[in-house]
Amino acid sequence: MRRTFRKKTPRFFLGATYGSAVKEVPGVRVTFTDAGHILGSASAVLDCVDDGKPKRLGFNGDIGLAGLPIIRDPEPPAAVNAVIMEGTYGNRDHPFGTVRAIAPCATANAIPVSNGSPHGKR
Repeated sequence: MRRTFRKKTPRFFLGATYGSAVKEVPGVRVTFTDAGHILGSASAVLDCVDDGKPKRLGFNGDIGLAGLPIIRDPEPPAAVNAVIMEGTYGNRDHPFGTVRAIAPCATANAIPVSNGSPHGKR
């Protein structure tokens, strides 16, 4: 049963590049933009027609911060009629850089050191 599942599953997946429209469902087009959160993360914009009028729906999970060294900046999607998004941290203020500057120091200070080595050996 597992072998059959593994063989059949890939047909349900489709690769897509940022900025290119995917039209796998009649009347619906989806375009992905870089969310800048983790490598490969994306926001999606669905274009469709509702009651004869074009509509755009934006969907995203976590959105990254601009200016990080190894992750590309998030690309904001074009204007949409509605947005569905993840909101775990939506009700908090996050001053840029504050947490990132403090966290590595706190982690380094929490490592017990003996004989000048974190492992106690020299």
